[in-house]
Amino acid sequence: DGAPKGAVAKCDVFLSHTGAQKQQHVKVVHAELARAGVHDAFIDVNMVAGAGNVGQMTHAALTCRVMVCTITPQYVTQGGGGEAWPLWEFVIALARQRID
Repeated sequence: DGAPKGAVAKCDVFLSHTGAQKQQHVKVVHAELARAGVHDAFIDVNMVAGAGNVGQMTHAALTCRVMVCTITPQYVTQGGGGEAWPLWEFVIALARQRID
């Protein structure tokens, strides 16, 4: 299926965020989704250590049913602290949109 080694299975919801947002916002959203019956929401804590994390995140972002980006000033300024991954995930989200 083109999935990188160690990739998580296709998820319903991909939660894109900066590292600083994980504890304060994203884990709360993840828990609320689980309470609502969505048990396959992806956050990076789901990744298998050493299994090609860039490939895992990209695969999950490309194959998820819904992508949620936690847009904050830190998210759009290189992810805050120099993180480029949130912007990469956002570009994937934009690229997945159909233009009608």
